[in-house]
Amino acid sequence: MNRFFILIGFGCLVCLIQCLSSVPQTDASRQAAILRGEGVPGYNDPNAALHREQGMSLLERFAPACHQLMKTHYASEKKIRYQGHLWNLESLNDPFIFIANCRDDRERVISLPTVIHETTHSIIDDLGIEMAIKAGLDFKHGKTYYAFYLDEGDIHFMPLTAAFPAREMAESIPLEIRSLQCYDYYVLSVKAGDDQTTQQEGVYGLLNEFCAFYWTARTEQELIAFYRQLEPLFVKDVNSVFNNADRSYHYYLAIKYFILHYILFAQEHDPGVHDLIMGNRAFRSSFTLIDRTYARLCAEFNDEVLAFALELPARGIAMEQTGPLSFIGREKGGPVLLLELRNDYWKHELFEWELSKPAYVNLAAELAVF
Repeated sequence: MNRFFILIGFGCLVCLIQCLSSVPQTDASRQAAILRGEGVPGYNDPNAALHREQGMSLLERFAPACHQLMKTHYASEKKIRYQGHLWNLESLNDPFIFIANCRDDRERVISLPTVIHETTHSIIDDLGIEMAIKAGLDFKHGKTYYAFYLDEGDIHFMPLTAAFPAREMAESIPLEIRSLQCYDYYVLSVKAGDDQTTQQEGVYGLLNEFCAFYWTARTEQELIAFYRQLEPLFVKDVNSVFNNADRSYHYYLAIKYFILHYILFAQEHDPGVHDLIMGNRAFRSSFTLIDRTYARLCAEFNDEVLAFALELPARGIAMEQTGPLSFIGREKGGPVLLLELRNDYWKHELFEWELSKPAYVNLAAELAVF
């Protein structure tokens, strides 16, 4: 896994992180609002059909698995009868709102991972409601259910148990990790506050994010096919591919670490919550399957980006290494441009080091027994 990141040393995550930071965070009370008949708040986009057509066309051509995920989202039941009432799961906004301001396919491809990420959150909620109702389960006392979509026909249903907000473990996390944006967003929830699913649903909200970031990475990996046919290919395009791979691995490590740390923290500070989590067979199986699937994807993404890098000279982009983790990219007939790479590999090493500790290794092994 390390050979690619050591070789290329990516790191500029600004564009996609800024995009995600502007996205409304998943509200864990969404299911409760739906079941009260309030519907789901969102954007009223008069051009939703156009944006959907543009986005679905790109996904169909270059990202078939993500195209199928979106088809699943649109095909899922939006009105379900429950306790004598017809409940509306339809959001006022279309997920492709995130490409509404894009001027061309280049810009749309940059925003499509955000579309898929946010749609994954909706699918987890909506399929959870749909499957729970069809199974005759109740929603008393705030009972909530998730359903994790990993592929067509590969869906994992999970009831949630009592949990505490992720920020309660904040002070127990190493200082170096507390300096990172992923800590601010998913442990402290500085953007969404109490409405963030990691606060509402604790470790289950973190697992929700784990699945959503898996689909973010899968989108970015599939969309390498778009850059392979793109003409002309610029240094900034190469940068997008490199940074996507770096970012995907970063969030794989970070969210996995937060999930495992949450359980270890609960074991010491809230044994009741800990026992409910560990006794939730569906949680153990869902975490393990998402973890293994995401890890495998990162390895495949790594190999595909390495292959993409070898194609660059034939595409008119020569790369000259100017330092351990810095490169100059020369475009065909154009100026010399510094690739926006910086030494962020220490972040990966930080999480890898924490996850290699016996407590985390043993816990992951225990969760894998279900």
